[in-house]
Amino acid sequence: MDAREAALLLSYASGVDGREVGEAASRAWANIIDPTITLDQAFRYVDAHYGQSRWPIMPADINARPGELPKTFWDRKITND
Repeated sequence: MDAREAALLLSYASGVDGREVGEAASRAWANIIDPTITLDQAFRYVDAHYGQSRWPIMPADINARPGELPKTFWDRKITND
């Protein structure tokens, strides 16, 4: 994830938590977030986080989620339970 993508992610999160989005934060997030995590995955992790928590999401929360959510809608496991 580059700084531009991190800025998009931070802007998205700010819609919920009201955080300020700046260049320093964008660069830090880009450096900290696992490089194997795509922007699309990160957006879904933000959604999942705020669906369960009122605390601001941090890069560690995003890094902790790989494998937890399907990569795409079509990768979901559907059960008849």
